[in-house]
Amino acid sequence: MSILTRCVAVLLGLCLLVPTLLAGTTGKIAGVVRDSRTKEPLPGVNIVVQGTALGASSSVDGRYVILNVPPGRHKILASFIGYRRYEVNDLRISVDFTTPLDIDLVEGSVELDAVVIQAERSPLIRQDLTNPVASISSEAIEALPVTDISEVIGLQAGITVDDDGTIHIRGGMGNEIAYTLNGMNINNPYGNTRAVGVATNAVREVSVSSGTFSAEYGSARSHYRRTRGR
Repeated sequence: MSILTRCVAVLLGLCLLVPTLLAGTTGKIAGVVRDSRTKEPLPGVNIVVQGTALGASSSVDGRYVILNVPPGRHKILASFIGYRRYEVNDLRISVDFTTPLDIDLVEGSVELDAVVIQAERSPLIRQDLTNPVASISSEAIEALPVTDISEVIGLQAGITVDDDGTIHIRGGMGNEIAYTLNGMNINNPYGNTRAVGVATNAVREVSVSSGTFSAEYGSARSHYRRTRGR
């Protein structure tokens, strides 16, 4: 095999790994865009996440989906010819969840002041939740008297911590937990324990799944993932 062929093979392998590395680090926004007066769906409306290159255009039936949205609070902008701009502030996005956002546009010139909406808090019962998951935002972490993410995990329901700091989720052993950071597994292959520690000020969101998670988080009875980056 020539050197060029080997390089191509390596690059192909890296490309195939990318979807796996990105799994479980982003959320999704979905909803319907309608006319505020007639409630008819509006096709071709541009919806973007401010400060990013993410966005979508509504379909014929007014529906849209924005994928791979980083967790945290975002400002959403919607614009369409003949309607006033629409802004949603502090929309909370969580890892592996779909955040619903229906948009009602008001007729008028785009030069008029935008219609500004303050996003509501996420519902206590999530319809798209199929397994026990606790998501802790950076704002909640900053309010806690902790310095390490393991301390945040230990405060969640169904989790106990030994005197030596070993974490047990729903009675499982300490080496039966899958740890991921930005979608990458960070378990120590020798004992299947956490190999990397992260300070709380470097974390955007902590998500703990205590069972029945999808196959992408296999080889564990419990799963704990951290999405880093501020």
